[in-house]
Amino acid sequence: MASLAYRSDIDGIRAIAVVLVIAHHFGVAAFQGGYVGVDVFFVISGFLITSLILADASRFSLVHFYERRARRILPALFIVIAATLVAATVLFIPSDLAAVAESTVAALFFMSNFLFQAQSGYFDAAAELKPLLHTWSLAIEEQFYIIHPLFLMLLLRARDKRVVVAGIAGVLVASLAVSVLTTSTDPTAAYYLLPARAWELAAGALLATGIFSAPRDAVVAALTSACGLALIVFAATTYSSQTAFPGIAAIAPVGGTVLLLWAGQTGSITTRILSWRPAVIIGLLSYSLYLWHWPILVFAVYANGGDLDGPQATAALLLVAGLSVLTYRYVERPARSAVLCSMHRIVALGSVAAVLLFTVATATYLTGGLPARLRPTSAAILNADSSLPRLPCVGKGLRLQSGSTICPRGAKNVTPSFVLVGDSHALAISRAFFRAAADAGQAGYQISSAGFCPLPGVYAVRQPEYSAPLPDFIELLQRQPSVTHVVVACFWEMRVSMARQFRKMEFRDADYDGTGRAYNRVSLRRGLERLFEAFPHHTFVLLEDVPTGAALDPVAAARLAHVWGMDGIEYRMGLSRAAYEEQLASYRPILQQAVMHGRAEVLPVVDALCDATRCPGWRNGKPIYKDDDHISDSGALLMTDVFRAALLPGSKPHAAADP
Repeated sequence: MASLAYRSDIDGIRAIAVVLVIAHHFGVAAFQGGYVGVDVFFVISGFLITSLILADASRFSLVHFYERRARRILPALFIVIAATLVAATVLFIPSDLAAVAESTVAALFFMSNFLFQAQSGYFDAAAELKPLLHTWSLAIEEQFYIIHPLFLMLLLRARDKRVVVAGIAGVLVASLAVSVLTTSTDPTAAYYLLPARAWELAAGALLATGIFSAPRDAVVAALTSACGLALIVFAATTYSSQTAFPGIAAIAPVGGTVLLLWAGQTGSITTRILSWRPAVIIGLLSYSLYLWHWPILVFAVYANGGDLDGPQATAALLLVAGLSVLTYRYVERPARSAVLCSMHRIVALGSVAAVLLFTVATATYLTGGLPARLRPTSAAILNADSSLPRLPCVGKGLRLQSGSTICPRGAKNVTPSFVLVGDSHALAISRAFFRAAADAGQAGYQISSAGFCPLPGVYAVRQPEYSAPLPDFIELLQRQPSVTHVVVACFWEMRVSMARQFRKMEFRDADYDGTGRAYNRVSLRRGLERLFEAFPHHTFVLLEDVPTGAALDPVAAARLAHVWGMDGIEYRMGLSRAAYEEQLASYRPILQQAVMHGRAEVLPVVDALCDATRCPGWRNGKPIYKDDDHISDSGALLMTDVFRAALLPGSKPHAAADP
């Protein structure tokens, strides 16, 4: 069985794990896959916990085991949770604070992985508003700590090492199979829940049984540890949020960690590097670093209203380091000392702290996040109507064979000559668009529906409803000879899977070549080309989309107003023009390539919504967006000259004045 002698190289491996996780979360481009540091931690935990149990199997005590786990985990965790609640109470608007309170209760019961799995995926934008999100991994470890000792005790009753090895190996194989299956069918559950993660802890546990004797040759140990380190670095530098994970992809960081732990039993140059004093210090601080880094980052981004720049990120990291050193020195180390903190004291203090945190969090949640704290300006923003326009059919509309009624809008008593078509982004601009049409003495129809873009032959995988309005649109163009002009407004970023919340969307047609989301760009171009070819005598205008992003969301404005008051809110709310140009670059070439196949043009909106450097989200004392990608009526009015140009193809819009 494995020895419990202290191994400084394991602290070095911990250092690698925590540095990768922090680098990933702080947006270091080289480590987009730094989240695999969590998998490294899982393997280490499985190895050390199993080693601890097997080293003293004849006298193993569950009470003593859980006492050690409580000393190791709870004091620092409770400190961070309490600090998070206090900071959230000061900074967060009520809905966000209520969510923190809910996650606090889940974290106290080590059930936060279930909560976050139910709420969203790990890479969703909402993750940036959850300062206790990282406790999901602690929940998995604690669930493992509850089940694993009981399972081992059962296996040890056979008094046969082969039974122990077979039992752990069986768990490893079964869990890996679950992980591979659920990563493809339910990736969020695979990421957050123990059944798909247990194999990672079991990998470390299997090594702890001593089934693989330590390498006798230092050269073998050196090569093996170098391979293990290379596997971890490979995963951290080549994986990203688009990688199907855990599943098969997790084998690299898990296997790499197993190789490092195995080879570390025999001295090598890699072992000596991992045992380097600075690396060991970071490893000793790793738990506190892990606990503090995510809430500090969330609060910094929240208060800043967006991503941190270099100096801000550096300041946040220094704060994380300082708090981690203090926590390790004055909380972690004393709590582990039986002399300074007896078991009775640990139980008493832990119980009181847990009850207090539970009570405060529950009260905060039940009150809806203490809404009385909210500044009046923030309350006004949050209470404003954020719904998209409602378009009841007033008067006589065009009755289609499908049973739909499409109503003319714009100038009265004028024969409709155009149609505005698209998804909810078309709906968002519709009121201002038809006001511009009326002012120009024109009338037209509107066909808009969530997710719809008029692309014949193209369908959304798992969202067939996105194509439902297409027959009505086709029938309108075929039956109404007066309608010769088509203005298309769509969420183009979604169509090429660049919008963050839609990166997993897939659009296909009959020529789909099996390339997955990469085909989205092809389907968009071909869908537009088919549209232009089907109606060669119609004129088409493709409106480039408005800027999108969390920094434009009025709820983000309410958050900033709550943190800072209204001072500087207009400056803080907005997206850089460079960032918007990146969004345009993801789809503009496709639109321009497609319009070569018909009577069509691409019309920009950038000068209507942006100045030379920024695309503001706040003008004349109010937000110009309804959420992070739908523009408001006041925002759409800024585009009036663009709409006039869209109604008169070939003309050039001027930058709109503030309404």
